[in-house]
Amino acid sequence: MPFDKDKFISQATVGGMNESQATFLADQMGMQSLGQADLEGLERKLRSEFGILIGELRSEVEYGATLTRVQVDDLGKDFIRMEARVEGHLKTSFTSLQRTLYASSAFNTLTTLSAVTFLLLWLG
Repeated sequence: MPFDKDKFISQATVGGMNESQATFLADQMGMQSLGQADLEGLERKLRSEFGILIGELRSEVEYGATLTRVQVDDLGKDFIRMEARVEGHLKTSFTSLQRTLYASSAFNTLTTLSAVTFLLLWLG
């Protein structure tokens, strides 16, 4: 729909604008009015640019998802290695504790036998 300069000027002056301002404004708006072909061209251009942006965003999301999967896999591997290290330390600590308990038990047994032997020799 083309811009109607005369209609705009009459409505603007009824609304309180002075005629020379309304005329100037109508001239400026008339130069900037777009036809159907202009609007269709603008729509095609916007659709094309949006398509490009959507493609770029899709690529970024796919890259982020891939990176996240790699990082999660790395974390899983790190967790497995850490679990193996902790298990190894626990086994080593348990073995050390077990040796200490065996040594303590042997010492207590020797002390008890020594005391019993001493009592038997002293009483006997």
